[in-house]
Amino acid sequence: MQTDEDVVVPMDDGAESKPIAVAVCTLLGEAGFSNFCAPDPAIYESSKGEPAIVATHGSDSGWLYPLANTFFVEKPASCVPHEDIACYELLEGQSRGQLLLHLKAAGAGAKGGKAAKLEFGFAKVEAGRLRSYLSKSGIKVNFQSC
Repeated sequence: MQTDEDVVVPMDDGAESKPIAVAVCTLLGEAGFSNFCAPDPAIYESSKGEPAIVATHGSDSGWLYPLANTFFVEKPASCVPHEDIACYELLEGQSRGQLLLHLKAAGAGAKGGKAAKLEFGFAKVEAGRLRSYLSKSGIKVNFQSC
């Protein structure tokens, strides 16, 4: 099985090859499309220098892009604006971390009228960078409940 992480685009300037999703987002952002939210290393940069981290969501594994005012989730493709997130939890295990996003409104994934919760697993090495990003985002930390 081939993932987007395996598919790379060679860069003309001799730079290291980039995953297709990163290359396309960078090109669209540089082209000046209005209302286009491109990854910005000033906003988030992974431990590997990428604008996203590899994260699991359910049985899917793909890229999670922490952007200026939203998260872009590669699989399944979706956008989660910060304004739709009531609060978050960032949990760390021995080798993996988990990001829980508690949404404000009940959505398709909600049960019994309760707001949905999105869960993402990621390499623990990214926890500090995600914590820094989240602290600047204005999203509340969930100590007990939202």
